[in-house]
Amino acid sequence: SDVGQNRAEISMKHLRDLNPYVNIKVNAGTLDEATLKEFQVVVCADMLMESALNINRICHQQGVLFLACQSRGLFGNVFVDFGSDFVITDVDGEQPLSAMLSHVTQEDPGLVTTLDETRHGLSTGDFVTFTEIQGMAELNNCEPVQINVTGPYTFTIGNTKGMGAYTSGGYVKQIKMPAK
Repeated sequence: SDVGQNRAEISMKHLRDLNPYVNIKVNAGTLDEATLKEFQVVVCADMLMESALNINRICHQQGVLFLACQSRGLFGNVFVDFGSDFVITDVDGEQPLSAMLSHVTQEDPGLVTTLDETRHGLSTGDFVTFTEIQGMAELNNCEPVQINVTGPYTFTIGNTKGMGAYTSGGYVKQIKMPAK
């Protein structure tokens, strides 16, 4: 049984099982700037918020990745600071949205309308791309385009004046863009 033993020592054994090629050290001493600089990642568990924020400040200055977690019965939290250059490839973890099109106008900005049966669910600032559009083929497999939502079934995409006339069909798909 692990009851009564040092949590860091016990956790280290289990972490090693996940990936034996990762070098893991437990520091039972003080966590000063010189000590924290030795690590690539620092994980703090159930530490007082003030102490965790102080350690994070030092880690952030030194380019050391930082994670803090707390467990309080039914509730818990995780704080992650992977530095200012960390890129998030999926900000919400949800599947990309998609919808069938019913019309795209030839104007600036072009108004895209989805079928009335299903709301598109997109938000202003999202990026999308298109497939299987008849007529306005220039949009098919285009680079991701940022949208401005104008209603539950409509959004604008920029200038579509010089494109072919929309005739039928097509799908819009949300594209998850990397973000810092």
